[in-house]
Amino acid sequence: MPDNEVRFIIRAISAVRAAVQGVKSGLSRMAAAARSVASRMSAAFRRAGARIGVGLQNMARSAVQSLRRIALGMIGATVVAIKWAADAEEAANKFDVVFGGAAASVRKELRSFAAETNQSATDLEKLTGNIGDVVGAIDGMGDSTKDVSLQLTKLAVDASSFKNVSVDQAAKAFTSALTGEREALKSLGVVINEDMVKMKAFQLGLTKGKKDLTQSAKATATVALLTEKLSTSIDDAKNTAGSFTNRVRGLWAAIRDLGREYGDQIIKGAGLAELFGTIADKVRALTGRIMESRVIEKWAAKFRTEINALVDWVERFAAGGALRQEALRELGDTFGSIMTRAGDAFVDQIIMRSPEIARAMHNASVQVGTGLITGAVGRKIASRAAKDLGITQGQSAQLGTTLGRLGGSIVSDFFKWKKQGGEGTFLGSKGNSVHVADAGGPDSVVGVSSK
Repeated sequence: MPDNEVRFIIRAISAVRAAVQGVKSGLSRMAAAARSVASRMSAAFRRAGARIGVGLQNMARSAVQSLRRIALGMIGATVVAIKWAADAEEAANKFDVVFGGAAASVRKELRSFAAETNQSATDLEKLTGNIGDVVGAIDGMGDSTKDVSLQLTKLAVDASSFKNVSVDQAAKAFTSALTGEREALKSLGVVINEDMVKMKAFQLGLTKGKKDLTQSAKATATVALLTEKLSTSIDDAKNTAGSFTNRVRGLWAAIRDLGREYGDQIIKGAGLAELFGTIADKVRALTGRIMESRVIEKWAAKFRTEINALVDWVERFAAGGALRQEALRELGDTFGSIMTRAGDAFVDQIIMRSPEIARAMHNASVQVGTGLITGAVGRKIASRAAKDLGITQGQSAQLGTTLGRLGGSIVSDFFKWKKQGGEGTFLGSKGNSVHVADAGGPDSVVGVSSK
């Protein structure tokens, strides 16, 4: 073949090899790039997954906390509602007693007035009952209790709206004024003194000349003066019922009424009155038993005795010297007594209740006690032999241990032989014997062998 063709073929092969090498290099770079992209994507997905996981955990934690708050809120609202219902029931009972046969008509009028002024009918009922209680307690006011109570309740609501104070504050100021305590009226911008009351009573024909005023005359004159002084407030609650402030008051009044109704139905539906009555009966019964047995008194006396003993012990310990030694001995005796009682209780309640455990503990105690005794005897013999044989202390200890084991083995075999009926002749530990090799040398061996 001509040289030119050979060279051409060689160059072609070289070019193909270079091209193949370039392709391989390219493929390697592509694979590396793909691995890098995959690695970055994997890391990104891991980070995203971690964030999603953390987010889900936070969402779950927030949901649990929210549910817990909701549950606690519902429990708290239920407790408040039950209290409101109980208070309303007490107020209704008081209302019925104060107004007697007129209670139904007074209640009806209050409900109509409450609807016109954005008030809670239950709140007004409680308020009117309190006012009527004070009015009815004044001599000579019994027949006018209903009318005066309604008049002062409506005036308190109007004064509250006009003066921007609470209805309770206005009502308390009025009832205080009825009994001669007029200082609280100043918070409503009203000033009334004794001379003004006497003058009004005279104008109303409630007194003649210089005679002293009766309590009923003073109360009637005071009511008339309050109506005059607060005349600009009359009907203000009804006229401004559509204002923002009064509508907010109306909203809270409606919420209180709803809460009372909710609490009332909870009390009746769950039978809380009967439940708490049963609990009260059980507590009273427990109290009776405690009173009869005087158990707390006895415990307190015993506790006092123990405290006095402790104080005495501390004083003796702090004194030092012989007193301290005595106190320490008592402490040791007390601790030992406690441990003894604890051990007795353990044996009585745990060990002796199970025959198997009792037998096992007995056998173990016999074997342990035998081992301790034979071990002590063996060590004593070895200690005396060490002087006669001239062996080292370590060799003496080994000899003592071997003798102790041998003695324990003999005693153990004896108990087994007795347990099996004691038939035949007990020859002692099945032929065990002791041998001592080179007792004085460095390679001495002391042990038990079995033939």
